[in-house]
Amino acid sequence: MLETSPAILAIGESHARRGMEKIPSTTKRFTEQLLPKLPARTTDLILELWMADGACGKQEQVVAKQQKQVTKNQAKSNTNEFVVLGHAAKARGMIPHVLRPSCDEYKHIAGAGPDAPLEMLTMITRLTARKAKQLMEHRRNPKVGKPPFADPLLVAYGGGMHNDLRPQANREKWSFGPELHQAVDGRYVELDLIVPEFIRAEPPWTALPWYEHFDQQAAPDKTTLLRQSPGSYVLIFPRGS
Repeated sequence: MLETSPAILAIGESHARRGMEKIPSTTKRFTEQLLPKLPARTTDLILELWMADGACGKQEQVVAKQQKQVTKNQAKSNTNEFVVLGHAAKARGMIPHVLRPSCDEYKHIAGAGPDAPLEMLTMITRLTARKAKQLMEHRRNPKVGKPPFADPLLVAYGGGMHNDLRPQANREKWSFGPELHQAVDGRYVELDLIVPEFIRAEPPWTALPWYEHFDQQAAPDKTTLLRQSPGSYVLIFPRGS
């Protein structure tokens, strides 16, 4: 994948679920196994991690409660592991970035009622795309375009679906893939990272295009890489002991 010389590597994961904390998460595996393999030209890492600073008052508190309903089935360690990933990236010379919603965005989500989770997905997509394009424009600026910025690689890391290059019908507004693919003239790679123990024989897993082509029993102790289409890959880690 790196040999295709992408300008943006957009990584999507399936967040670790509550009750499965003993299985190393996707974030932990990426931090320890794959982050060190990124090339020296990797300048930035955008994390799907919100940072509230209290400036938006009660609206932030309302959204925080709404968000808890969305993440209630996720492992409590998820947020901390994203923070650890950010620190690990910084230690390797990359600049980590988090998402910072505006007060208007908090207000919009807070007033969305039952549609709040969908508005969160839309906001995450919009903020990530905006940040990625800003960073690419800055890194390519001739005034700062000296090594290692001559051919920068930007990595976006978050939940699956946002990075989809070819999003499923009716999910287009939750994916920044097509927008960023166009912004970097096709030098965009979508990579989904999967922990096999998280896969279930039920939606949304069964709706994924690679699901029916992956045999969990064929080589459980090996890493599997599937190419869904040009520029779109799925990497499935080996099963744990």
